[in-house]
Amino acid sequence: MATYIIFTKLIFFDKVLFVHGILIMGKLYRGSVVSEFVALTEKELDWLAKEIKKYRNKFIKMPEQYLKQLKDKKIVDIKGIKKDVSNGIELLREGCWQLYLEDEAVFNKNFIAHLVQARELPNSLLKEYIKKSDIKGSKNFDDDLCSLIGNYTGSIMPYLYALDLSTTNSRRSRSGKTFEAIIKFLIKDVYGYPFDDQSTVAEGFFQEQGIGKIVDGIIPGKDSYLNNRAKTLIITMKTSLRERWQEVAEEMRRTNIPQIYLLTVDKSLTASKLKTMAHQNICVVNYDSVKEQYKSHSNVISFTEFFNHEIPHCLEYWEAQA
Repeated sequence: MATYIIFTKLIFFDKVLFVHGILIMGKLYRGSVVSEFVALTEKELDWLAKEIKKYRNKFIKMPEQYLKQLKDKKIVDIKGIKKDVSNGIELLREGCWQLYLEDEAVFNKNFIAHLVQARELPNSLLKEYIKKSDIKGSKNFDDDLCSLIGNYTGSIMPYLYALDLSTTNSRRSRSGKTFEAIIKFLIKDVYGYPFDDQSTVAEGFFQEQGIGKIVDGIIPGKDSYLNNRAKTLIITMKTSLRERWQEVAEEMRRTNIPQIYLLTVDKSLTASKLKTMAHQNICVVNYDSVKEQYKSHSNVISFTEFFNHEIPHCLEYWEAQA
């Protein structure tokens, strides 16, 4: 006979909604399925986290794969991006987001089906509700089916809530990864500029130079950086700034980086923040509209300026040294 625990305390969360644990003050119910419960055991949470990760990796692609889809299927005019890079970045972000949502819907359907089939408690609850509702012999099938779905969904909410939290956290991290993938896609695939990042140079180079925490890439590359770092374009990327740009300034002082280009899609800039960044030799690269709004600030340039003027100017210097 199965034994289930009904918890009388909810899950603890911190300020950013990461699960830490539960208070277990339980009662045992033997001989029948408990129709309502409010939390999951640590063992069940552990299983859920592993299975969610496995299914997410199975059904949801990496940002680079979505960009390839957009390019191969000509969903986005890649050649036209060079005329208006800011608009191109927005189109690529939206395109990746839509493809991601399509995969996420497939992931949710398959994972929930797997959950109900694989775990004893959700499976037993479903069987109990089907038995209680007598749905097969129902005279008001539509109403009874809606009631069955509502009652059953409500009964497994701890599972669905954990799934929702996982999805929220995944979306947050994916936003940053997608932006980075788009910038690298533009640099290497659209423009064909030379570029080194932590995936293309010898393992440990960025760490050895003490720049692994903030630098996402170098134009033209590591050799130029070692030769004359002041003549390279050192890049860091952040979707949102908040106070994190201060970490960049601190690392610049520690590693003696002369200037850094902070690429971001965060529009919530202020004149005072930009002035402080200017003193730290941080050049903000943002949408054309943001550049227009802060055109009096010399340390703000648009994505279009960066790709069509700043990078070519840098490369001209190195070509002349060859």
